Amino acid sequence: MKKTVASERVMNEKELVNYLTSEINRCHIVAIDYHTNVEGMNKKLVGGKGNEFYGRLSCIKTLDSLNFYADYEKGVNRRTEEEFKAESINGEWLALNKVIWHKGKVYVRFYKTKKTDSNTTFYLDGVQVTDKDTISRIWKGIRESGGSKRQEAVGIAKEDQMKPFNLCMENLDRICIDHNCIKVAHS
Repeated sequence: MKKTVASERVMNEKELVNYLTSEINRCHIVAIDYHTNVEGMNKKLVGGKGNEFYGRLSCIKTLDSLNFYADYEKGVNRRTEEEFKAESINGEWLALNKVIWHKGKVYVRFYKTKKTDSNTTFYLDGVQVTDKDTISRIWKGIRESGGSKRQEAVGIAKEDQMKPFNLCMENLDRICIDHNCIKVAHS
């Protein structure tokens, strides 16, 4: 993470959910570290089982300058003169615009913007990939996340969109809010 860290502490998932839902009362720009296991990466690969990396690829990712506890509808409407109405989410809000409960799992809601920076480290068969050719082949085989057709319909270009990003709590490794970092202890 690029952020200067003033303090770091450890919380289990339940403590972190409680902190995010009760202590955070305004929009924050945050940085996160998270991991995606082989099953998660398989869903992103073009060609499914025919992809040379299917069943072998995982990653660790850092995202910097994400919005947390933002109002999606208001955020999109600030970018357009037309009325934008957000669709309902899959699952239910445990805390509006913060935390979602879906199919027995907890998800934290973030928003990517054009200011969001990303860094990805790939692991192939559990070994970090450093070869530039292999990394290039991996990227070519990953589905590009599309923009919102609904935001495009109200005149917002893909690169200017506010993109919701729901991260399963079990994949979140670390979150930094206002230079205070929390490492997640998974049980």
